[in-house]
Formats: sequence, C-alpha cells, structure tokens
Amino acid sequence: PYYMLIRHAKDITLNNIDITWQTPDFTDLHKVPNATPHFPAIDCQNVSNLRINQLHCSQFGNQTPAISLTNVKDAAINNSKAKKGTTTFLHVAGNSANITLTKNNLTNAKTSYQLAPNLPPQTITLR
Repeated sequence: PYYMLIRHAKDITLNNIDITWQTPDFTDLHKVPNATPHFPAIDCQNVSNLRINQLHCSQFGNQTPAISLTNVKDAAINNSKAKKGTTTFLHVAGNSANITLTKNNLTNAKTSYQLAPNLPPQTITLR
C-alpha cells in the first residue's frame, strides 16, 4: 500500500477523499530500510496552511494513526470520518501549532487525537 505524503509545502487543500485499503503486496518491503507494514492514510511534514475536507479513512495496520502531522502549522480537518478499525485518527508532533478539528465523526476511532508530549493542549482546537 501507498499513502499520501506531503512534505515541505504550503497552501494545500484536500477535498472529498475516501481511502480504502486493499490486500497488500509486501514483496519488496524488505528492500526498504526500517520499513514496517503500518502506514497512515495521510502523512504531512513541514506543511503550513493545510485544509482537509471530507476525508474518510483509517490507517493501514494498527501501529500508526490515520493522519500524521509533524511540524504542521495552521491546519484544519473538517467534516471528516474515521472508518471502522481506526486506532488513532490524528497524531500531531514536532513543532506543530494551530490545528483545528471541526464537525468530524470520529466515533469509529479508538482515540480521536494524540499530541506528542512536547506539545501543549491548545495545539488542537475542537469545534
């Protein structure tokens, strides 16, 4: 499986995305250093002004979140839904700030969101 990786970017908008994982082919996984069969649906690193609207997803495997944000500033996740089997919907790490979750249905997620220990609770705003 592959996932959406967004790095070193600004002014990104993702609309109406539904990610459904199929049976994986791990034939070449051993060729990737430190690779594991666990992937977020979306992984954003060093991004500013991110908008995610109407995302319907879960992670692949169970040792990663559905969405991973690292060093992301000014992000909004709106009207999105965690699919059944989602462990953690959102994980925020690094020097991230001003993350807003609005009108999301996260009832299928065991954990709605996690903040890295270095981040203050006000990093995420729930609406």
